[in-house]
Amino acid sequence: MSIVKNLNAIIDKDEIMERVNGDIDLLIELMDLFIADYPKLLSNIKNAIIQENSGELKRSAHTIKGSVGNFSANSAYNIALSLEIMGQNNNFSNAEKTYIQLEKEIDLLIQTFDILKRRILYDNSNC
Repeated sequence: MSIVKNLNAIIDKDEIMERVNGDIDLLIELMDLFIADYPKLLSNIKNAIIQENSGELKRSAHTIKGSVGNFSANSAYNIALSLEIMGQNNNFSNAEKTYIQLEKEIDLLIQTFDILKRRILYDNSNC
């Protein structure tokens, strides 16, 4: 299945637009901020898993959970929540596997942002 067909499976565009009160510029700014910040957040999670640092895993997973939640990216949100709980419970048994799932979901989210930005630009150029 293509990402274009699954755009609404990755994010809820209507919910996002409601969150930003229809402000396209704000939405683009939020996407750009996430794109700038997510590599460090993922790196922090990965390092916390490698070092079995439960406090850092909990904090970093919580932060990225909030970030993806802003875009109604439910799958990424739930995976980040799982990592946060793993940190809270000091349980690293499935952390690496879960981290890989989070990376994949974030990759899909970034690709979705690209598609969404192109659609926004296309729609605005046809006004």
